[in-house]
Amino acid sequence: MANSINRDTSLAQRNDSLRRRTYIKCLQLNLQHSRTATYNLTQTITQNNIDVAFLQEPYTIQNKVAGFPKSFKIFAHGNGRKRSAVIVNNNSVDAVAIQQVSDEDTTLIEIRYKGLNFYGASIYFAIDRDTERDIRKVEEIKELTRGKGLILSIDSNSRSKLWHDTYTNQRGKTLEEFIITGDLFLRNEETGIPTFETVRGRSWIDLTLCNNILAQNTRRWTCGQEESCSDHKLILFDIEAGTSGCRLGKI
Repeated sequence: MANSINRDTSLAQRNDSLRRRTYIKCLQLNLQHSRTATYNLTQTITQNNIDVAFLQEPYTIQNKVAGFPKSFKIFAHGNGRKRSAVIVNNNSVDAVAIQQVSDEDTTLIEIRYKGLNFYGASIYFAIDRDTERDIRKVEEIKELTRGKGLILSIDSNSRSKLWHDTYTNQRGKTLEEFIITGDLFLRNEETGIPTFETVRGRSWIDLTLCNNILAQNTRRWTCGQEESCSDHKLILFDIEAGTSGCRLGKI
C-alpha cells in the first residue's frame, strides 16, 4: 500500500510540475503480445493522460493491433504480425504516418502539437536478425528526418554497459558504435532498475534515443514506476518545447 501511495504521489508531483508547459507525455513499453498487459497499459495511458505511446510487440488479432479503445489512434504497418506500433491518445496531437520506412518492426510518425514538431519511431530489433540490418533501417529514418527532431524508442535485444547493463555483448558493441558515430543521444538513466526482468534474469535492452535537436528537450526519463503486466518495464519521458518557445524542427 505504501509503495502505491508513493507512486501516486510521485506522478501527481510530476504532473503538477509540468502544468502550463508545452510538452508531450510519452510512454515506451514492450507488451509481449499480451492482452492483459494491453488492458493494464490502457488504464495507465488514460489515468495519466499519456499523449503518445511507443510500443513493441503489441497484442494482435489476425495481424492487427488490438485491445485498445476506439478513441486511441493506432499506427502500425505491414501485413504480418506487428512488432511495433505507436498509439496517440490526444486529439490535439496531429500525427501522420510515414510509410516509406515503416513495416511490421518499425513505425515512424510525424508529430505536431502546439510548439512542437518532431518525428517519433517505435522499433523492434529481432534477436534472430543481424543488428546491422536494423541499424540500416535507423539510418534510413535519420536521413528521412534530417533537420527535424527525432525520438527513437527501441527494444534493442542488445546488452551494453553504455546503457547501464551488467555486461556488453557483440550486438551491444555494434549498436554502441552506431550510437556514438551516428550523433545520437541515449536518454536512459542509471536507476538500477532493469528494463527487462524475468525469473531467469534481468537486462537493460529497451533504449530511448534522440538526435541533437531533441537532446535538451527529452526530459524526466523514468523506468519501472508503474506496473506493466509484462516482463518489460514501463518507461516514461517527456518531449518539451524549448524555453525560448522555438519550434523543434521548424520547417
